[in-house]
Amino acid sequence: MFYNSYNCFPGWAPNAPMRELMILHDKYGESSKNNTFDRVENAFNFVEKLIELNPNYAQRVPGLKEFIESTKKLDHNYLAHEYFNSIWDCMYFTDVAEILSTAKLEFACTATPSDAIDAMNLKKEAIEFLTSIENPIVKEQVRDYFVNQQFRKDIYVRGARRLSQAERMIKILNTNFVLLNVDEPQMKCNTALGEVSFTNPNLEAIMEYLRSDNYRPKKFADLVKNHPEIIFANLEQAIVVLMTMGHLVPCQDKTIIDKVKKNCDNLNNYLCSRSEISTDIAFLVSPVIGGGFSIGRFEQVFVELYKRGKRDIDSLAKESWTILEAQGQRLIKEGKTLNSAEENLAEFKSLAQMFLDKRLIILKALQII
Repeated sequence: MFYNSYNCFPGWAPNAPMRELMILHDKYGESSKNNTFDRVENAFNFVEKLIELNPNYAQRVPGLKEFIESTKKLDHNYLAHEYFNSIWDCMYFTDVAEILSTAKLEFACTATPSDAIDAMNLKKEAIEFLTSIENPIVKEQVRDYFVNQQFRKDIYVRGARRLSQAERMIKILNTNFVLLNVDEPQMKCNTALGEVSFTNPNLEAIMEYLRSDNYRPKKFADLVKNHPEIIFANLEQAIVVLMTMGHLVPCQDKTIIDKVKKNCDNLNNYLCSRSEISTDIAFLVSPVIGGGFSIGRFEQVFVELYKRGKRDIDSLAKESWTILEAQGQRLIKEGKTLNSAEENLAEFKSLAQMFLDKRLIILKALQII
């Protein structure tokens, strides 16, 4: 399998000329010898002055000014990497598919689950039009025009073997899923048709079942068994919707979890001990999902303390404040530095309460603790 993510046309077509102009300014402008931050900042300032003069190009590209303003706010190191490379060839999906075919790689599917559900992204007429196209590569490219695709996440395979419907069914039924949060989620999802709200009772029923047994991962087959009133296709689509909204993820097989658990524990122990002095890594690894789970510095400190037997609010807060105070640091709340010990201790108690009430059960389900 080969994963590839990239900027693409037609979505990039309106803004690509502006990116070229910033590159020219960076290459030939007076700021070419400055540091990265200044180079990016000066290039954006240059194109902003151009837009203010309302050239014909800007008049024909709706939202160009808003695009520049929102993009400029991003981290400048990211912008330098993403937009200021000397070689930046934006391509169509078909260009990439043709290049990868020389390596005997064949397009399999999107890596964004919601993109696979046409009803979430396309109008009825668009779906009917795409159905009339037989060639899968042409169909995928035409689909990009309907959604005005600007960024793709694709999976390619070598030696593709199409699963039969029975094989596909078995694999889905044997897949485990786990919830990633305790709070009642907002049932909203951004799609090519805009923000879509979901009030489907199927989603609520599925969420309720996934919360049972302390959020233990559940097989899709168990969902089918426990909700016979929901037809299979609707159940499958509901799972994809919940994945798209970031509420749940698929899990690895138990044999794999058991195999990697010790290494994950060792890495997490190192990261948690490092969190006492560093903020640079905001993830711990879960053998259950086979990847990283976002968790901030002081939650990592709580994980470390919890494993040492500090399992109530007061002890978690006091130990955490002791670590922070020894380094001459203070917590920041709503943009304000908390200077007194009382303020810091009170905030640590609030954080510890949230950790014990809402995060601990998830961390246990993910076998991080």
